Amino acid sequence: MRRAVGLVAEGEDLVWMTPAEGDGQRWEILKSLALVNRGDRPLAEVLSRVGNSLGRNASLVIITPSTDTAWVEALVPLVRQGAVPTVMLLDPDSFGESEVLSGFDTFGGAHAMDAVEIGLQNLGITYYKLDKDVLNRPEARPGRQGQWEWRVSGTGKAIAIKRDESQPVEWRTLA
Repeated sequence: MRRAVGLVAEGEDLVWMTPAEGDGQRWEILKSLALVNRGDRPLAEVLSRVGNSLGRNASLVIITPSTDTAWVEALVPLVRQGAVPTVMLLDPDSFGESEVLSGFDTFGGAHAMDAVEIGLQNLGITYYKLDKDVLNRPEARPGRQGQWEWRVSGTGKAIAIKRDESQPVEWRTLA
């Protein structure tokens, strides 16, 4: 069953895409996510503003490096109204963002991240703590993995052969 998907992202500009189905919507969401930059509005405020527009049993994915526990508290009314949040908690220390985010921190440093994790655990919210190393995994670099060469046999059958990953990938423009 296909589900409608929307996006709210607060960056330099507000991105608000109402839920819709289809591949076109998903591509627009990916494009918007690729272009979003961090904004000045605290996440707690964004969640409070969005809350009334979420329907019951709405899935909510939050991607943030914020160590301010106020946004965790802002999830309480959303969970009560039936929203099901999942959090991708980016470790600001590993991404070198600690100093940049200090204005949003309640405690600062690792203690602030611990407080956010404890708050999420107490609410029973699924979360994943991600550090910068997640970007260095092979599956995060699809252009370097899973490349195949195709050989055509004498009978005309195409045969897939795993590409030597030590050789650079050549990109071609599709016309």
